[in-house]
Amino acid sequence: MSIISTYVLPHAQALIPEISKDRISKFEATTISYNEIAEKIAAIEPETIIIINSHEAVYGDYFHINNKECASGDFSAYGAGNVKFSFDYDTELVKAIENICLEKDFPAGTEGEDKPLSHGIMVPLYYLNKYIKNEYKVVSISISGLGNSIHYKFGQLINDAVEATGRKAIVIASGDFSHRVKKDSPFGYHKNGALYDGLLTTALRKTDFLNLFGFEDDMVLAATECVLMPITIMAGCLDGKNPVPDFKSYEAPFGIGMCVCGFTIDDFEENDSTRRFLRILNERILDGVDRKIENAPNAIKISMITLQTLLTEDRIIDANELPKEITDPLINDHNGVFVSFKINKRARGSMGSFTVTTSNVVTEIITMTVAAASNDLRFKPITLEELDAISVTVDIIEPLESIQFLNQVNHRKHGLYIEKDGVIGLCLPNAQDFKSSKQMLEIALAEAGFKEDDDYKMYRFDTMRFTL
Repeated sequence: MSIISTYVLPHAQALIPEISKDRISKFEATTISYNEIAEKIAAIEPETIIIINSHEAVYGDYFHINNKECASGDFSAYGAGNVKFSFDYDTELVKAIENICLEKDFPAGTEGEDKPLSHGIMVPLYYLNKYIKNEYKVVSISISGLGNSIHYKFGQLINDAVEATGRKAIVIASGDFSHRVKKDSPFGYHKNGALYDGLLTTALRKTDFLNLFGFEDDMVLAATECVLMPITIMAGCLDGKNPVPDFKSYEAPFGIGMCVCGFTIDDFEENDSTRRFLRILNERILDGVDRKIENAPNAIKISMITLQTLLTEDRIIDANELPKEITDPLINDHNGVFVSFKINKRARGSMGSFTVTTSNVVTEIITMTVAAASNDLRFKPITLEELDAISVTVDIIEPLESIQFLNQVNHRKHGLYIEKDGVIGLCLPNAQDFKSSKQMLEIALAEAGFKEDDDYKMYRFDTMRFTL
């Protein structure tokens, strides 16, 4: 078996009648839809219910999968302690997901914190338990601070694990839409709230999951929501399939958007290339990068083509494969090279050498590009999904010039290099908008682990800098 169907379901505590009491009528469209969806799920008799929500342990660079054997909880914190839940987790499927992630070097597993049962799980199960008669198990999955495409990829891996175990499973993306749709919202009103909800509901109605990658960060932040990443993981579970949407309702009582929607899969053998959205997105990224570097300097072209080859083909390009028109002007140069990557003006990897370690500048750029992208221990390796956001700087190092005094360094022009007993510290020219040569020395000393009055040698240098 495989994933039978997926759902987008709200999880506001007010949807529990024992909590909202006479206010439950304010959520009429949502509760009617919830009951209809729950009846359909009961008819499936799922063995496992996979619930993805943002109210579990959330990490910036890791997806946590709950690793307990069982769970229990209630709504006593909301005055409804008589509404109780108890179930077993599907530990076999959890292990299968974790193993696939380990095999693919994907940042997900069971190493995080297992938090108490949250409303992100209990609200959906409240409605499902009214109708489901068969025994079922649960898998609880959290989101992360990583990008949309990484969440989508996680969904693909979850689907692979479900297929490998033969589970008859459903997936629930548990979350609420914008919390700021109307002026009566306790979170306040923002114009992006209704705009965000309109775009997201349209994408769900049309099963246009490619649009999940198009939301601007500022819009999502202003909307104040908790559903986009769970939906994106859910969409990854449907990659290559052509699901039939069952859009039940959307409303925004008290200014908080709530949507009930299902997606059923009729043909389990279907492999629709037009719905391989991550592949389509990556192709667009590569096309965009090609256009971006079309008029770039040769050093930048060499670095970016090297990076593209590394990320798409998992290999290091040979210099002879590069167009001669971009390598010939540099093939006879024998300088050291530094390659530095940034995303949103933040460092994402850097590596270099002051003297050439390979045959020429071309091969040096290739070597340092690969090292900066995959071997800088401060960062995880760069991924294909990040390629369109990458900016790169290639510094071709001019010969070092020995100096006696710090005032011989122009902080707007020169780089600074210090050395003692083979240990070095350095600052590339204007790499951090230096305010003075003294600031450069302080950074170089800290990098080398020297004291200011140590007996080190000091050099200045220039670079030919190329940026994208």
